[in-house]
Order: sequence, then structure tokens, then C-alpha cells
Amino acid sequence: MKQNEHEKLTIRVNGKYVEVEDMNGITATAKCNPVDKFDIHTGINVALEHLKETQERARFRPYVCGNCGFPHDIKSFFGYIGEETDLKDEFDRVLRVGDTVKIKAKNDPSIYISTIIKTPTYDGAMGFPHDENNRLNIGGFKREQLVIVKLPRQKKTQWCTLIETYDEMKGE
Repeated sequence: MKQNEHEKLTIRVNGKYVEVEDMNGITATAKCNPVDKFDIHTGINVALEHLKETQERARFRPYVCGNCGFPHDIKSFFGYIGEETDLKDEFDRVLRVGDTVKIKAKNDPSIYISTIIKTPTYDGAMGFPHDENNRLNIGGFKREQLVIVKLPRQKKTQWCTLIETYDEMKGE
């Protein structure tokens, strides 16, 4: 495990237990089986591996994934759930990443269900194209011609999945 050169670790050994703590107070423990001979090097290595996963869990933030397969690919990242976007619903409420919406073009009977996303270049609805100014554009309709209604949040829509836990991200 590669450590940041500025990261300090505290290692404590207590009998057949090895505990590792980072600068942020995140700890991990390795416990030797009572019938096995204790080896401090093995204990430290196991504790460091546990610490790495514990740190990843602590840093995890729920997000929208466009690739519904496992493991989830970072290239399929479409924003952290709850982040504000520049989109608003028909009642002028700000839409956030992960919101499920019903989209309908005025004077068109078609209705679409999608998830709000955020990328470095645009805020939009998953699975729908954007115009040259990166504004939502469905079937030739401009954003101003669309009615967007916020629905109760859905875990999965046609084009994406909300990844809400670390274990889910790992495919467990």
C-alpha cells in the first residue's frame, strides 16, 4: 500500500492484535488467530490493508453511475448525489444530481423518465442530448419548451443506477 509522504500512522501492538491509526483518527485492526504463531510483520500488513479499505469507505460519496455493470467504472461517473445543478423543475425548484424526473415537451404526448446528472461540461438528464450550448434538448425541443417534473427518487432508471453505498460500488 503506497502511503502519502505526509501521512503519519500510529501502530499499536497488544498481544496478538495490531492496530493502525491514521492522522484523521481512522483505525483498523488485525487479529491473529489464537492457534497461530504471532508475526508482527504479517499483522502490520493485514492492518494496513484493513486501514486502506476503511479510509476508502470514509471517503466514499454516493454518486450516479451510467454503467450498471460491476465493477462500476469511474468513466461512468455522472455526479455526486445531492449536488445542485442549474436545472429547475416546473415549479422553479432546483434539481439535484440523482433526482428522478419526468420530462415532457410541450405539445408533444411523449413522456420520458430520467435521472438528473452533472458532468464537467453540462448539467442534464441522463440519456438525453444537449444543444451546442450544453442545454437539455430532447427531440429538437429546447429546454424552454420542456416541462420537467420531479418524481420520487428511483434507484435505477433506464440509463443509470444510483450507487449509494461503498459495498454497492464494489459489487458486494
